[in-house]
Amino acid sequence: MIGIIGFAYFAFFITSMFLSMGATWYVRNIAVRRNWIREGDRRRQVQTAGIPRLGGVGLFTAFNVSLALLVAGYYLIGRNPIYLTGTLRQFWMPAVLIFLLGLADDIFDIPVWVKFAVQTAAAMMMFGVGLKVNPLIFGTYPFSTAVSLVLTILWVVGITNAFNLIDGLDGLAAGSALFSTMAVFVVALISGNRPMAMITVGLTGAILGFLRFNFNPATIFLGDSGSLFVGFMMSAISLAGSQKSPTLVAVAIPMVACGLPILDTFVAIGRRFLSGKPIFGADRDHIHHKLLNKGMTHRQAVIVLYGISALFAFMSLFLLYPGAGPGGVVLAVLGIGAWLGFQQLDYREITELKRLARRTIDQKRVIANNLAVQYAAEHLPQAQSMDEVFELLAGMFHDNDFDGFELNAGGQNRTWRKPDTDSAAGEWNISLKLGSGEQLEAGKLTIYRAHSQSPLLVDINLITSDFHRALADAVMRISQVETKAVAAHAAGSSA
Repeated sequence: MIGIIGFAYFAFFITSMFLSMGATWYVRNIAVRRNWIREGDRRRQVQTAGIPRLGGVGLFTAFNVSLALLVAGYYLIGRNPIYLTGTLRQFWMPAVLIFLLGLADDIFDIPVWVKFAVQTAAAMMMFGVGLKVNPLIFGTYPFSTAVSLVLTILWVVGITNAFNLIDGLDGLAAGSALFSTMAVFVVALISGNRPMAMITVGLTGAILGFLRFNFNPATIFLGDSGSLFVGFMMSAISLAGSQKSPTLVAVAIPMVACGLPILDTFVAIGRRFLSGKPIFGADRDHIHHKLLNKGMTHRQAVIVLYGISALFAFMSLFLLYPGAGPGGVVLAVLGIGAWLGFQQLDYREITELKRLARRTIDQKRVIANNLAVQYAAEHLPQAQSMDEVFELLAGMFHDNDFDGFELNAGGQNRTWRKPDTDSAAGEWNISLKLGSGEQLEAGKLTIYRAHSQSPLLVDINLITSDFHRALADAVMRISQVETKAVAAHAAGSSA
C-alpha cells in the first residue's frame, strides 16, 4: 500500500513537471513570436528587457491539467477521489481569481488597491468555506469570528505578496517557492494529510518544470500571474493543513518554510516605514539587490538565497516535534542568523536603529547634557561680567559631549578645552554669532568637537535656540555696561 501511494506521488510529480516544461516552452515561444513582451518594474527587477513575463500561465496550466489527469485516473480505476476534490473545492476558485489578477497585472498596470481588494475577496471566499486561521490556534482560547477573519486576510494577503516581492532575479521566487513546497509536502506526508501532500507535490513539480526556463539566464519570467498564484497556494495549503491541527505549529511550519520571502517582506515594510517612503512602493533595496551590491553575480546571489531558503525549509521540519524546546531552538537559530546576515548587507535603517537603541540606553546622559545647557541658559541673565559668562560656559561644556569652545566677545578672546581632548584625528565646529537689533555682531561663540564614532548626546536645538539667545543678551548687556563704565571713567579722567 505504501509503495502504491509512493508511486502515485512520484508519478504525479513527474507528470506535473513535464507538463510544466512543455507548457512553459510553448507559452515562451508564442509570447516571443507575437511580441507579447512587457517590461517589468525596473525599480525592483534587475533584468526586464526582451523577456516575456507570462511564465505563470504555463505553470498554472500545467498544475491544473495534472490535477485533472489525476482525478480522471482515479475515476478510470473505479475510485472516487473525494478526499482530493473536496479539498480542492475549498480554494480552487479563489486560486483562479488570484491567477487572473496576476495575469491582468502582467498585461496592464493594476492599481495597488485593486490588487489588495481582489486578494482580500479571495481570502474571504476561503474563510466562507471554513479555511481560516484556526480559532484555537493559541491553546484553548477561541478567537472571535471577526478576529479570525482579519487574521485570515492578513495571512493570505501577506504570503501571496511575499513571493511577488522577491521576484526580482532570475529563478529566485520560483526557487524559493520550490524549497517551501518541498518542506510543506514532507510535513503533510508525515502528518498523514494525503490531500495536502498530493496537491503540494504537484505544485512542486510544476515549479521545478518552470525553473528549467527561468533559472539564470532566464528566457521567461514568472510574472505576477505566477508569483501571486504560488504565494496564494502556499497560504491556502497551510490553512487547509492547519484545520486538523489546531496549534500554533500548524501555521508556524509553513511560515518558517516560506521564511525568505516573509523575511524580505517584513524588512521591506520596516525600512520603507523608517525612511518615510511608500510602504507598497517598489525599490532596489531588497535582500537580493544588496547581495548584488556586494559584488556577487546574478547567479551567485540566487544560489546564496537558494541556500537560505533550503535552510528555512529544513528548520521548519523541526517544528513537527511537540514541545517548546525544538521551536525555541529553531526561532533562536533563525533569529540570530537573520540578524548576523543583515549586519553584512549594510542596511542604513539598521544603522539608524542601532543609533536609536544606543540613544535609548544613554538617555540618562542625554538628559544630563540637556539640563547642563538649560542651567546655563537660565543663569546667563544674572551674569555681571565676562568672567561669570565664561565660568557658566565652562561648567556647561564640562558636562556635555562637546570638547571645547572659544568665546570672542567684549573685546576678549577666551578658549576652553577639556583636559582629555584628542584632536589629532581632526575636529568639527559650530559657530554662533552673538547679537541682535543694531548690534548684529557683538561677538561669536565657536563650539568644537573631535571626530568620533560615538553619537552626540545633546539636543543641538537647545544650544541654537534658548541658550543662544540668552548668551547673546548677556554678552550685549555686559558689553554695554562695560562700554558705559569705560566712557564714564574716561570722562572722569578728562575732568
